[in-house]
Amino acid sequence: MLNVRPVFYATYRDIYDALISSKQRVSVEFMHDFLRVRGIVFGNQASRGELVEAIATYAYDSPDLDELCDQLEIHSKADRVTHMSLSEKISSEVLKAALAEVKAERSGHTEVVEFNKNEGGRLEVSIDYYELDEGRTLLRQQRPKHGKIEFMTAGDGMRVRFPGAERVADFATALLEKIQASAPNITQKTIDLSAFNKLQRTQFFQLMIQKLESYRMADVKKVNVNQDISEPVFTVDESTTADDADDEADSAPHSGGSLKREVEREVKSYLKRCTLDGSGILHASELRRFLDSGFFISRIVWEAQPRSKKAGKPKAELEALIERPAEGIGFKYTVRGVYSQRRDKRYAVTKRKPKDIEREELLDALELAAQAAYVEVVESISSELEYDEKV
Repeated sequence: MLNVRPVFYATYRDIYDALISSKQRVSVEFMHDFLRVRGIVFGNQASRGELVEAIATYAYDSPDLDELCDQLEIHSKADRVTHMSLSEKISSEVLKAALAEVKAERSGHTEVVEFNKNEGGRLEVSIDYYELDEGRTLLRQQRPKHGKIEFMTAGDGMRVRFPGAERVADFATALLEKIQASAPNITQKTIDLSAFNKLQRTQFFQLMIQKLESYRMADVKKVNVNQDISEPVFTVDESTTADDADDEADSAPHSGGSLKREVEREVKSYLKRCTLDGSGILHASELRRFLDSGFFISRIVWEAQPRSKKAGKPKAELEALIERPAEGIGFKYTVRGVYSQRRDKRYAVTKRKPKDIEREELLDALELAAQAAYVEVVESISSELEYDEKV
């Protein structure tokens, strides 16, 4: 872990601005306690401004500053992650050699990188670094971050999981490139939807939530739909395309139906994306109208419930998305939280942060479901292309 915070001196203005703008994170009670243990006591009637002023004018040493920074720190939700499949297994020696090369090339980066081998056989590369957020006050700009790149055995090959955060993703990409260079026979595969058309992208998400092993879809809470898309690689000729239908409508006499289509085209010209939020979204008529009008699903948040309640597993809230919807690349996913199962077999109303073992199990299930959905869509495309060639 990083043991030195890259802020060596904080001025009165740095501390004052950080405290005065963090009402929820830095409470009046915390400031009273902070001052009291340092021999400074204020009455209960003291205003927030007086407490902030007293703290900002205090003479600080490093532990004092660390305590304030820890209180100001924003503990974000679990990062979205992605993964890549390797066709063959790699040894810890190969990984260590590749890691040494990457670390040498990134010697100018302020980061601590460690290699670990877990009892379950997983190989891990952990990365600790500071993230600079210039949109925050000076004392809160430097944020400690942690990420890990996991290499897990999957059949004859391996599955590599890493966070979507830019710093860790860049490190993972460089590491995989070094592995590829040392072992050119190993192929790397990722879930890339750029070759899918709109219908196929929607089918991918629908299949994924259905293929989650040991879980069933309980509810869909949020769906993002997009209209823009880059030209897909795989195309299937149809007797009547959407453009042909529009041409026919333009040549037909004006009627109620053609006027409706004209209004829809006008709306679609400026409505490029939309978010549907609520309960039962997947079967909502509003979503169906969007999909029928040329939109596709680019993000989905849903609840997955264990098929059996005997094991006492929690219900989970999951998320999957395409980070760059138009291009169809940047597939990421996460576990947003879980709902514990109570003694009466019902689930808690409030979700909590998943335990490490729960998160690992759910991420494994998500990745396998995504791979199965991806393969099924690709196979359906291949079948359609073969059929068209025969015809």
